[in-house]
Amino acid sequence: MIHDREMLEEMTATRAAHMPPLARLSRLVSSVPRFLLVAALVGASAVFIASPEIDISVSRHFFDGEGFPATGDAVLRLIRSAGIHLTAFIIVASLAAVAFAAVSGRMTSPRPSRALFVLSVYLAGPGLAVNAILKEVWGRARPRELIEFGGDGVFSPVWIVAGSCVGNCSFSSGEAASAAALLSLLVLVPKSDRKTLGLGLFTVALVLSVNRIAFGGHFLSDVVVSWLLVLLIAVCLFPLFSGARGEAIDRVVLGSRARAAAWWRGVRWAAAAGRLRRRSG
Repeated sequence: MIHDREMLEEMTATRAAHMPPLARLSRLVSSVPRFLLVAALVGASAVFIASPEIDISVSRHFFDGEGFPATGDAVLRLIRSAGIHLTAFIIVASLAAVAFAAVSGRMTSPRPSRALFVLSVYLAGPGLAVNAILKEVWGRARPRELIEFGGDGVFSPVWIVAGSCVGNCSFSSGEAASAAALLSLLVLVPKSDRKTLGLGLFTVALVLSVNRIAFGGHFLSDVVVSWLLVLLIAVCLFPLFSGARGEAIDRVVLGSRARAAAWWRGVRWAAAAGRLRRRSG
């Protein structure tokens, strides 16, 4: 086994050495965003752990001495509701695009692989990493639950497992994670339009995220970690749904109708053959 592993490593090194310079450069550039996001996530986390007072200080700007008045603002409540409904719409629309391509056997816009990428970002980021794991395990109390803001909870820094919350806790922000996932929609438009759309999506995501801090629902660190974590997940997932892999996914989805039809013909043939055998028997 060790010999096989050594041979594999040698073959990989040889292949990399003979890789055209342009291909090596492209491979290196494609890995840069992942390294930058990992570095940003580690760096931001280190800052919040070393200076936990940042979270309290930022949240205090939205506290009036009795509570977080933003929670009673009709416009801000509408913005939050719009964000929740926007997430639901994107997920349903992406599922519908994939389902239509599978049923009709025709290429859709967005392509099935791109729609599945968006779905995967929402599932792996806000769904699994944030809501299913972080919020249920880390036990961080929300700002409005702290003693500093009229509650009885004890503050805990980012990434520190605490027992101040039982479920659906502050770390990290699910709605901020969903807001960051909006940026995955950039793959659905031509590159020439991504700068304009990206600015719009970033603005919407920022408003939705800051809104949660203003409500006393999350700390600044909850939002920052959610953003960086979801963007990192998106960057890591994208190669699985692009290029040759994306084309293969499109072929599989578009061929679903033909495979289903062939399966149904096989079922009908088997049923007919069974009836014929019973009659002849």
